[in-house]
Amino acid sequence: MRLHGALALLLLLLTAFARPQTPPPPIERIGLTLLTSPEIRKELKLSKEVSAQVEAEFKAYVEKAQSLFQGKTTQAEQKAALGELRKVQDATASRILGKLTPSQRLRLRQLTLQSQSVLLILHPEVVKELGLTSQQIGKLKGIREKAEAKVRELEMRRRSQLEAVPKPRQGAGQKEVQDYNQRIQAEIKSFAATDQKQIQSWSKEAERDSLAVLTPAQRKKWDQMLGPRFQRQETKP
Repeated sequence: MRLHGALALLLLLLTAFARPQTPPPPIERIGLTLLTSPEIRKELKLSKEVSAQVEAEFKAYVEKAQSLFQGKTTQAEQKAALGELRKVQDATASRILGKLTPSQRLRLRQLTLQSQSVLLILHPEVVKELGLTSQQIGKLKGIREKAEAKVRELEMRRRSQLEAVPKPRQGAGQKEVQDYNQRIQAEIKSFAATDQKQIQSWSKEAERDSLAVLTPAQRKKWDQMLGPRFQRQETKP
């Protein structure tokens, strides 16, 4: 059994469409996983037929990812599986984006910028559209690195916290493994909400500092790039 295998796969699935690349993928591609939300699909005005097709594409992607990583325990095996997954990912992304109209793709891009905000302000597309200077880019990189360092430090603390949970014995039975997984999930649940609020606070701070670097004209352009603000519907208890 590989430690936190299920958690690692979940994180992989959530971030794979936005994986680091040189150059980075287009912004609409980075935000593709937003389409897993029915609210977002409704915002994009997808037809029932297209919405169902998009759901099916994501479901097939997850199932394929699970099959690719099933039983892969060594680093070499997981690296090979990841290479195969990226091929599946590229094909899936192309099919999904091909189902969207130009206006829907534009709205997806706007929502991606809204959801990730200043995390994408140094994306080549944004740098070009805003006309950022080298001095501005340097300041923005410093702001982003400061925020990322805080998140990394928090991640390291939580990772150590999870590593401290007693692991199943070698060759342990299914019940012992299930008990371990339940303790891990309970541990994650104990700090997930607090950490989310903390990260949101850091994100707002970074956004405020980043926007202060822009000129009034750039701020106006940035607002235009974001488009109409999307308001999520509050879930009633």
